[in-house]
Amino acid sequence: MKNYGLIRTAAAVPATRVADTCYNTEGICSLAGQAYEKQASIVVFPEMCITGYTCGDLFRQTLLLKGAEEGMEQIVKFSQGRKMAIVAGAPVPLHGRLYNCAIVIKDGEILGIVPKMHTEGDRWFASGSEIECEDIRYAGQYCSMSPDLLFETGEAVIGVEIGEDLWAPVQPSTYHALAGAQIIAN
Repeated sequence: MKNYGLIRTAAAVPATRVADTCYNTEGICSLAGQAYEKQASIVVFPEMCITGYTCGDLFRQTLLLKGAEEGMEQIVKFSQGRKMAIVAGAPVPLHGRLYNCAIVIKDGEILGIVPKMHTEGDRWFASGSEIECEDIRYAGQYCSMSPDLLFETGEAVIGVEIGEDLWAPVQPSTYHALAGAQIIAN
């Protein structure tokens, strides 16, 4: 497929247990492994897949946030030696605020973290629209966090938006495409 300029992509939806980051991490790694075996270059998981989306006030608990970060660290380790981009969702704290993020991982490295922009009416997550570009330490690595990141995977340039970002009058993907993104992961 690559000889013809095509890229195999996968969307994966693991069984999720609310706030059970260990169980969810195992499911994410299992499905990512299946996508890799089928020669996918990119596998995209749902937003908040590492914790479940309906954790409510548990999102304010340090134990859940620590579990999510440790789970992402395991996914990063799982990705080592695999030339496939993994896009998975997790809550990420920054400067006393919590963000609903997509974390882009490839071959043992976090390429970057993209916060959700449109969070109107969401009582747990702040909008990432105010983040220009922050360099943070997450899951044992230093990486950039910004809604404007694009990811060069060696095969394509990927832009990421999250959930309802797609429904905005002008979606983040519009800007990603204008900046050179060839694939938009949501």
